Amino acid sequence: MKTKIRVTPSLIKQGKPCKSDCCPIALAIREVVKKTADVIVGVYDVTIDFDRLDLPPAAEKFVENFDLAQHEVKPFSFSLDIPSTLLKRRTRK
Repeated sequence: MKTKIRVTPSLIKQGKPCKSDCCPIALAIREVVKKTADVIVGVYDVTIDFDRLDLPPAAEKFVENFDLAQHEVKPFSFSLDIPSTLLKRRTRK
């Protein structure tokens, strides 16, 4: 399911360079997936439990700048096609 991933200023501040499970993108993905899901972000892809998903170019560039070059990064968002079985259940109001 196409899901909007928002990398916010607070997630950038909380994120740790070169830590694949707690970089800003991993933290942003954790906000939309089930609590029990393992999230590991690489330079070119993300693994959520056992599902490997390609990152879009903007996210790849973010990872390169944040982890490898340690340049200043800005908040951004992107879409990721996450299997619905991994997403948090939405409650209806």
